[in-house]
Amino acid sequence: MSGVLAEGTLYVNQDIAGVPQGLERWRGVAKLEIKPNSELKEATSKDKDEYGQIVASVAINKPADLTVVIKEITGRALGMALQGSVSVLAQGSGSATDQLVTAKKGRFVELGKRNVATAGFVVTNSAASVTYVLNTDYRVNYAMGFLEILQAGAITEGQELKVDYAWGAVSGEKVLGATVPQVKGKLVLDGKNLIDGKPMTVTIWEATLTADGPVDFMSDDLIELSMKGRMTTPTGKTSPVEIELGMVFS
Repeated sequence: MSGVLAEGTLYVNQDIAGVPQGLERWRGVAKLEIKPNSELKEATSKDKDEYGQIVASVAINKPADLTVVIKEITGRALGMALQGSVSVLAQGSGSATDQLVTAKKGRFVELGKRNVATAGFVVTNSAASVTYVLNTDYRVNYAMGFLEILQAGAITEGQELKVDYAWGAVSGEKVLGATVPQVKGKLVLDGKNLIDGKPMTVTIWEATLTADGPVDFMSDDLIELSMKGRMTTPTGKTSPVEIELGMVFS
């Protein structure tokens, strides 16, 4: 083997409250970097004609730094990078009749549901004696469920309104950021050395990672998630990381 140029898929077995969650594939990992650290202890001489010369030297091993960068963003990866938890986003379909809202002139009122249907959307005064006109008195952001009260319309500031509408189902993932101080677990890179074509693996038995820098949702470039941390040598192991190269399966 004359070098290493690796491709690979990273799997993470996150530990939550002491319970391993099972290996999960992290797609789009752009960096899995391990930086060894050591501290050099030296003794220097003050003897005549030897002043400043090293008479003893020893390197003390220190915990290695670990950096993980992800370019293909999933809800789970975003949750980990934002030190948060991930749950299922689920809104069932339904409808509302005479939902009361208070008008904010020139601003938006949240209806509390997303994926609002265009058909059957009605806005009246509190007595239901006046029906207001779409795009004259109000506008609607149907995807978000925002009711905009137009400045030039007949609806007054602070007026109580009744809204009839229906909404469809919404599904996805929900990230609750800044709720988990760290990500802890086992990392396994299932890789291949492109130089010799042979499999290689990197196993980090236990790592603790935290967010490294901000996540810019309005970046001009693709979002990257970066995490940094340290590795731990668990009971029964002699090192925090194990790399296997040049493997031949027979």
